Amino acid sequence: MPRTAKRSARPLQLSAASPPSASEPTVLLDAIPFLPWPVAAAVGGGLAALVGWLLVAGVATLAWFTAISMPLPEVLQFSSRLWLLAHAGVITVGGFQVTLVPLGLSLVGVLLSRWAAAYAAGQAKLARLESPPVMLRLRQAGAVSALTAASYAGVCLVMSLTVGDRATLWRPVLVAFVLSCAGALPSALRGLEIRLADVAPRWVEALVRGARGGVLVGLAGAALVLATAALAGAGRIGAIEKALALDPVGVVVWVVIALAYLPTALLWALSWALGAGFTVGTGSLVSLSGTALGMLPAVPLLGALPPAGVAPAWMLGWLVLGVAAGAVSGVLSVRSLGREPGRLVASLVAAGAGTLTAAVLVLACGAGTGDFGQLRLVDLGPRMPELVVLAIPLIVLSAGAAGTAWWVVEAVRRRRAASVG
Repeated sequence: MPRTAKRSARPLQLSAASPPSASEPTVLLDAIPFLPWPVAAAVGGGLAALVGWLLVAGVATLAWFTAISMPLPEVLQFSSRLWLLAHAGVITVGGFQVTLVPLGLSLVGVLLSRWAAAYAAGQAKLARLESPPVMLRLRQAGAVSALTAASYAGVCLVMSLTVGDRATLWRPVLVAFVLSCAGALPSALRGLEIRLADVAPRWVEALVRGARGGVLVGLAGAALVLATAALAGAGRIGAIEKALALDPVGVVVWVVIALAYLPTALLWALSWALGAGFTVGTGSLVSLSGTALGMLPAVPLLGALPPAGVAPAWMLGWLVLGVAAGAVSGVLSVRSLGREPGRLVASLVAAGAGTLTAAVLVLACGAGTGDFGQLRLVDLGPRMPELVVLAIPLIVLSAGAAGTAWWVVEAVRRRRAASVG
């Protein structure tokens, strides 16, 4: 009988060759867009509007706890009207109309739209396999900002149809679209890696840089004016707050209202420093030359107003704010030209930057006008005709002179350096 061969068990090893990992396409999960960018822009714009409304509704609901006798649906409707007021709507309180815009709440909408557009632009950037030409990216940035703003304005439209005045329906919707675009477009351009130098001539970039510097100087100076006025009127502000005898919830609500109208007060201070002054109702005037006031409501912010009477002559020194804003815009614009421009070109660009600076500041002051009731509390805010006549020439001439002077100094310096070399 044949014998079975015995072999020891050995493990069997198998191996397979694989191509190098470098030649295999690798997809990173964090490089995949979570949403298509049109969906992200549309949803983000709507969410930005709803979040802004929720902030207003939260403060109104907090105040409602001190007056629970008022039905909660009325509180929410009031919140909607107040949110529309931040977009140039009209709200009725106690039988009178309020049109003075709380610009702080408007800026919240701008910031929320900015974040929404940044996310949508990031999704668009992740979706592309390679960097397209700059003009295609520019069109995509415009589409992102337009979709974000359209969605934001759509929420405003629905809210206006629900609780707003349909006779003035177009105004809050249009303003909501413009405000959302103002926040969304710069953010979309930055998210898609588009610089102004990529799509505009050098002189346009110089104009924008100069105007941006001039506007920042103007707003910083206005903040200094407002802070100085608040310190000078701290006693009056404290007396008004003490007379109101607010409970803790009331203090929180008043602080939020003060923050909402703080940018509006900043623009009033800017108009005052530029020489035009502002009014606090019919028959009142606050200017560098003097102050005339009538009966005013017990609002703590109004305690920062200067006392009635003729102002000292040194107060006219605040006009240096307009000179500084124009000078900074003119110098920055000439410096941004880069290459050595001709004197005429430098002067024109500096004057153009000053004009753009003045236009932005004047238009911003125009947004700080409105009514806060009836009779004496109408036509509040900067005096626009006087602001146009005084501020624009002051800023433009300062910009042109400063830009030309900078060009002359740089030309002399370059000639001396060339002669030494």
